[in-house]
Amino acid sequence: LKNDSELYRVFPLNQATTNDYAWFDIASIGGYHAAKMSKFQEIMDAGLLNNFSFLGVANIKYFISRQAINYPALIQSYSDGRSFVYTFANYLPRTYIVNEYVLAETKEETFQVFQSEEFDPANTIILHDTPVEYQEGKGGVATIVSWQPQRYEIDVSMEGSGFLYLSDAWYPPGWHATVDGIEEPILRANHTFQAIQLSGGEHQVIFDFNSQTFSRGMWFSKGLFIMVMIILIAYVGVINYPMIRSKLRKDV
Repeated sequence: LKNDSELYRVFPLNQATTNDYAWFDIASIGGYHAAKMSKFQEIMDAGLLNNFSFLGVANIKYFISRQAINYPALIQSYSDGRSFVYTFANYLPRTYIVNEYVLAETKEETFQVFQSEEFDPANTIILHDTPVEYQEGKGGVATIVSWQPQRYEIDVSMEGSGFLYLSDAWYPPGWHATVDGIEEPILRANHTFQAIQLSGGEHQVIFDFNSQTFSRGMWFSKGLFIMVMIILIAYVGVINYPMIRSKLRKDV
């Protein structure tokens, strides 16, 4: 997995709630957090983690299992007899261009689209608000120039109008997008992800996560960690002071 330099997610089928992959900088559709985002919770409640269309738009590239799986879309890439890694044949990249959309105003409508055999997630996204004056284009290419957990820089070449889709969680208080230096609205897409509408031509797109609540929480956590470490060091020093003092006297 570490040898794959693409941006992708894994699906640990037997350990859906594990956070272990984060230690290796491997993104996972699973994991545990006491306060899950509501849109993702709705996806789980609807059973869409068993839906290959949703797993495609969620950027799942590898399935990890403790048992062998026989399914045409899953190609075995590794096995040591105790664990199996499968590459998803219908894998979709973290960000890509689509030209078609379907409108779903409710979550029930969204889930029906995902379950439809006619839905092609590689070429169509589900939007939840009508785009402005949209005329369908003919394709395009999106290339991630640089990436950090809170920032994407993407070069885009569009043959007419379209949408740049990004399979990171839609979160309006935090995520912001600029196109050629001008801020553009982020659309909620595929229920819990995001997209922006683009005109034809060459564009530089930046997705940037900037949340004051997140920043305050991060600095509070760092400050609390430092304070706890100081208290622990002081405590260890106090309880060991008599022994240290006695040893110093003997050395003298």
